[in-house]
Amino acid sequence: MGFCTKCGAELSEGFAFCAKCGAPVMGSQSPGGEAAPPPVAPEVSEDNPEVNGSQGSYSFGYSPDQFSYPQPPVDDERKDAEDNKLMAIIAYLGPLALVTWFAAEKSKFARFHAKEGIKLLIAWLAVAVVRRLYSGLIGIVMFNTSAYGLFSILGVIGGIVFGGLSLLVTILALIGIVNAAKGEKKAPPIAGKFELPFLNRD
Repeated sequence: MGFCTKCGAELSEGFAFCAKCGAPVMGSQSPGGEAAPPPVAPEVSEDNPEVNGSQGSYSFGYSPDQFSYPQPPVDDERKDAEDNKLMAIIAYLGPLALVTWFAAEKSKFARFHAKEGIKLLIAWLAVAVVRRLYSGLIGIVMFNTSAYGLFSILGVIGGIVFGGLSLLVTILALIGIVNAAKGEKKAPPIAGKFELPFLNRD
């Protein structure tokens, strides 16, 4: 409680002016006769935890560093694809599909592409074996019959058909490589429609 320096009246707390004479209270005195210091606004600084910001906004004693924000969850499938992308790519390089199948048995991404690569490998071997048997059979018949011209035509047709099948398997393998390089767990066309029971174990 202070006293007005102009009229000596007692001042009430919280009033900026003397209720009797209207003088400002900045120069008010205490009963002992000493001038009361003017009110001081809180200092805006980094050292004052109660006040922050250029406008003196109050933070109620909390700092942004006191709050921890949860990190986004790690996508396990995405990480698996990134870590085993190379193994998935080589799964479409003929017999190397077996390397991926056994070497990356803990990776679902690599094993998926290894399964598709093994399907294409079996298809390629089947085309090669049937083509060799067909060519051999045509050759035997040609030299033991008089219809040489007919079997020559059949041999050319067979070469075109089996060549086209081999090219198709190659194209499907390239599609599988592109899917693996993109990190996509996607089977090549046609091959994905066929399931081999012994490859369905994870």
